[in-house]
Amino acid sequence: MASVGKKRPVEKGKSEMAKKFRSNPLLYVGTFIILVIVVVAFVFVTPAGMFLDGFGEDDGLTFGYYDRTPIAFSPGNFFAEEYEWRMRQMQMMAGGQPLSWWDEFQVWSAAFESAAIHQSILSAMQRAGFEPPERSVDREMARLPMFAENGRFSQALYRQLDESRRRSIWRRVREDLIKNRFLDDAHGLPTPSAEARFIGTMASTERSFEMAVFPSGSFSLAEVSAHAAQSPELFRNAVVTFMSILGDADDALRIISSINNGDISFAEAAALYSDPAFGFADREMRRAMAYDLREELLDDATLALALSLLPGDLAPVARSDGGWAIALGHGPAAQADLGDPWVREGIEAHMRNLPFETLEAMALERASAFDANARAYGVDVAFAMQPEATRRSFGPVPINYGGSGMFQDLGAQGVAELSGASSNEHFWRTAFSAELFQPSPSIVQGGNVIVLFPLEETEAGDGGIQSVADAYENYWILNMTGDLITQHVMDSPRLDRDRFWDTVSRIISPMDTMDFWQ
Repeated sequence: MASVGKKRPVEKGKSEMAKKFRSNPLLYVGTFIILVIVVVAFVFVTPAGMFLDGFGEDDGLTFGYYDRTPIAFSPGNFFAEEYEWRMRQMQMMAGGQPLSWWDEFQVWSAAFESAAIHQSILSAMQRAGFEPPERSVDREMARLPMFAENGRFSQALYRQLDESRRRSIWRRVREDLIKNRFLDDAHGLPTPSAEARFIGTMASTERSFEMAVFPSGSFSLAEVSAHAAQSPELFRNAVVTFMSILGDADDALRIISSINNGDISFAEAAALYSDPAFGFADREMRRAMAYDLREELLDDATLALALSLLPGDLAPVARSDGGWAIALGHGPAAQADLGDPWVREGIEAHMRNLPFETLEAMALERASAFDANARAYGVDVAFAMQPEATRRSFGPVPINYGGSGMFQDLGAQGVAELSGASSNEHFWRTAFSAELFQPSPSIVQGGNVIVLFPLEETEAGDGGIQSVADAYENYWILNMTGDLITQHVMDSPRLDRDRFWDTVSRIISPMDTMDFWQ
């Protein structure tokens, strides 16, 4: 099989093709043309083939270079197989829905990265002078399922493929042998046992915690009261009904005139003329605060009048963000009553629009007060004194900066407020330096401020340390080696990917990607 690239002589009179052509050339040519059309329709209109028309290996389908060797897409090569496999995975994930241009871009990007790593390995082995024996390639090729019949290699199946296809498969088998030899050598590197032991000791100490969580969008009663006192006019509230009208002011004036004259009721006019797409379109009574109404009523004078209307009174036509508004009163506005849950929620909703820095500073003040109360009266009393704090517990966990799968991960604790804390260095330093049974200094994590309360500390035995060390050795071999290879290749000056963006933008719809590439 090493001679798959050599042409075999054809004996006279033995060619079935020649016989068919001589017996009926027109029929034979017509059949051949139909075959070509079928191949184009069912092969080159697949996701991997639709873009082939007009592109060639020396033109648009070269995505980059490694060691000046093209990383090119062509049917049957590694790049094409990676693309097809990843495209099928993406289509399965989409559940039959059309893929977006971004989905297609992700497939191309991942396939290109795999092809670049593939080419880099081939180049490295070529520089090292490694070349698999032809008989080894032949032996592996003979084991391919596509050439097997009843569990044995079939010469008939092998010869059914045209020579160029056999040559392409032989090259791919050869490349796989080279690549597998490289990976076997890489995975056989000496395991860093001393480093593994050190990593194991990182899990020797574990802690369990309670914590108080102060979300930046949750406030104490004192904070809500202070905010309301600063601008009491914003939190006056009244029950009103609004009618929103599109068109010009004359239309709105005619409607309100008809209501005042008794020609039509407010409810009837609202049903006929109020536009449901703008502003106060619900045509129902609703309770609203002054700051909420101000966002839609553009006239401060009309807003003040709407908040003071007696039941059944109409406010003059006013400009709103949806056109024109007519308000029907149900009684004058009341001052904010913090004992009313609706009022308190309305004030808190207004506070959540404060600058983030302000909200974080307020949360830090609440956390500082909790710290002082916990030290003075105990953690249970501190929670009772500050009901706005959320109480959580988690652990035992070791220091696991970065969230390595070798250790107990914070994500496995099921505490949403710890999302992202694995990569927060300040979190780990504070958590494992705080005194047991004492509140820790405040930690800013995401949109929360956290106070930790260490409850217990345990030491892992030699068995636990060794199990982590063993896990690290496997992790280093199976994962870190691959990650290091990927990072080395994608950051290597040997890789030239300047053509990638241009090629992908010609394959994916230019209209879809125009803004992205710009």
